[in-house]
Amino acid sequence: MHIKELDYFNELSEVLNSLVIKRVQDLKNSILNCKGTIYILGNGGSSSIASHACNDILKVFKKDARNLADNLAVFSAFSNDINYESALSEILKIVLKENDLVICLSTSGKSKNILNAYNYSKNICKTIFISGNTSLIEDFVIQSSNTQILEDTYSAIFHSICAV
Repeated sequence: MHIKELDYFNELSEVLNSLVIKRVQDLKNSILNCKGTIYILGNGGSSSIASHACNDILKVFKKDARNLADNLAVFSAFSNDINYESALSEILKIVLKENDLVICLSTSGKSKNILNAYNYSKNICKTIFISGNTSLIEDFVIQSSNTQILEDTYSAIFHSICAV
């Protein structure tokens, strides 16, 4: 194995070992106790992980889980007609209810569309912001600023929650 790959796996191992397991358990409890729809939001790779997590939550826990970006027609219409930074929060204004759960994924913790969605939804329902250590919001902070490490950690968190 090359040094670069070994360094990556060592860093990933350190980040996974630094996770506060209580935060992961709290996230699982929030998912299990949600009486409404679970919305998981992200950009790029984080959005793909959000979709995967929604799939697993629906399959394993029989809970309605959605990534708003999965409906490309709706997401692109709001992005085009309003603006990208407000698209998710504008969709949430239509669909979100107080018994829902919103989970925001942002590796930088600075993505304006994710921040806007978080700031809107936290006043309506239980909302959790999972991000790296450069985040503007300190909710569920993972001790890394490496995008790939953070995305692998998101996957590991959701896979551990949905493991049966």
